[in-house]
Amino acid sequence: MLNGTPAVIPDIYADARIPAEAYRPTFVKSLAMVPIRRGAPIGAIGNYWAEPYEPPREVVAVLQALADTISIAMENAQLYGELTKQVAALEEANGELSRFAWVASHDLQEPLRTIVTQVEMLARRYGDQLDERAKGYIDRAAQGATRLQDLIAGLLTHTRAERIQGFRPLALDDVLKNVLDDLGEGIASSGASIDYGALPRVLGDAALLGRLLQNLLTNALKFQHAGTVPRILIRAEPDGKSWRIRVSDNGIGVAGEYREKVFGLFQRLNSQDAYPGSGIGLATCRKIVELHGGRIWIDRGDARGTDICFTLPDPESAIRTQSRPHE
Repeated sequence: MLNGTPAVIPDIYADARIPAEAYRPTFVKSLAMVPIRRGAPIGAIGNYWAEPYEPPREVVAVLQALADTISIAMENAQLYGELTKQVAALEEANGELSRFAWVASHDLQEPLRTIVTQVEMLARRYGDQLDERAKGYIDRAAQGATRLQDLIAGLLTHTRAERIQGFRPLALDDVLKNVLDDLGEGIASSGASIDYGALPRVLGDAALLGRLLQNLLTNALKFQHAGTVPRILIRAEPDGKSWRIRVSDNGIGVAGEYREKVFGLFQRLNSQDAYPGSGIGLATCRKIVELHGGRIWIDRGDARGTDICFTLPDPESAIRTQSRPHE
């Protein structure tokens, strides 16, 4: 322990380092001690013989290798324990941040509704008494309040997308049909065509997957070249134990250097005037996909349009994995 090296004692009664009297009631006549963690020992492994004996160098080497293995295992256990604590602390911090975002967003809704209502009443009641400059001020105030409402709604949606236990098998095409019904007015006004083939059954939460598809389709409808009729294609194909869903459009595309950035919270690539939005939609999409154990990425993004792919777990593969006996 003092020197961090093995100690071999062929005869404990002939070595001054050994308190022989402590061993006299025992069978021990000789011993070898190897340190656990040689640099700064935290313990030792003792090996004892009932007769005077000097183990060969090879035996001591094997004993030391065993002690080194134990040292590594103990260090890994300590690191794992520290990592577990750090992960727990991070999850708690993320939970507190989500709760704060929820409360802040929720509490902001009421005063914001009051502002919007008052601005609208001001415009209706006194609009004919105001000059064009004053009307412009009111219009910009109303537009700003509307953008803030959209931002708060996006934040609330993002914070709601938390881990949900008990995902169940569901038909993704049923989820898509509900989304298309909700977006019916926007689809009709743009003249968009949305073509989708047979979509698979996946393991997930219908509300979250509905929000995922709605965000992706809303972006595909919005980010279009001027005068272009949106064309959206949705396809699915097997991807190992998952399904890969591809949403393709003929919009303005995403340059290669921005294909990861657009999934960040509040990340926008275009001006508010050109393409209104909060910069939350794709961040929420990533959060939802990752909660389902999948991944999402932009597979293509150029002047001809964008292909966004994401994966979702296949129920049958998940069931087979869960039912497989432990070895």
